[in-house]
Amino acid sequence: MLNARIAVVGAGWWSTYAHIPALQAHPQAELVAIADVDAAKLDKAASYYNIPSAFTDFREMLAKEELDGVIVAVWHAAHYEVAMA
Repeated sequence: MLNARIAVVGAGWWSTYAHIPALQAHPQAELVAIADVDAAKLDKAASYYNIPSAFTDFREMLAKEELDGVIVAVWHAAHYEVAMA
């Protein structure tokens, strides 16, 4: 079975301490990209978790990456915008 190619939008606490470790522990998930508007948080998460692609614009990530799923881990007021993209 092929791995699901997953991206995460948001590099805050929930992503870095819950979602990303869970994805990396899952045998059929491949975390291929992350996006966050905060470049410092983004670079730290991408480097620490060895995520191959990092974007400060989630729309650019969606356009450039072939994804099977996206975890939306942003502030609640931004969920709609990200989920509907």
